[in-house]
Amino acid sequence: ARAWKPLEAKPPPWGYRPAPVRPTQAPPKEEREAMFARREALARRIFVKQRDHELQSREGESVEIRPVKGLQIANPGPNPRSLAELKLELKKAIIGAEGAQPEMVRVKNRENEGAFVLCPDSYDRQADTVEVMLAADPKQISNVPYKSVTKADDQCLRFDRDWARG
Repeated sequence: ARAWKPLEAKPPPWGYRPAPVRPTQAPPKEEREAMFARREALARRIFVKQRDHELQSREGESVEIRPVKGLQIANPGPNPRSLAELKLELKKAIIGAEGAQPEMVRVKNRENEGAFVLCPDSYDRQADTVEVMLAADPKQISNVPYKSVTKADDQCLRFDRDWARG
């Protein structure tokens, strides 16, 4: 039979810290409760922020909802606002919200196709490309070099709308 050499315990080749001799003490009850309250308040703030963000971004197709026939408002309040004022207020809220409007861009050598919508979070670091959708046909998605994309100004967007009308 073969004789085996006894095993020898060697330290690992990487740095390590020795195991603690005594386990660490848990913080006192008051400190744990304060930490729990801070975490709970932070979780509530994050939840409210995410909920508000979700209200502004919707997925799927829009559905037209018809008003209820004969519906009347019982008390319009001390200062009822017109529909135009409400629309203006909504427009200001949308414009003020970050990321509420899509970013319109132009693509070099594809100016004749019109404006494109830049897909959010589509930048590919390795290929240095971004995804864009044709504004006239959002089903046409293509990858283009990042350096060939320029932000579209309002004047060229108005031109695209006029051009689309004929």
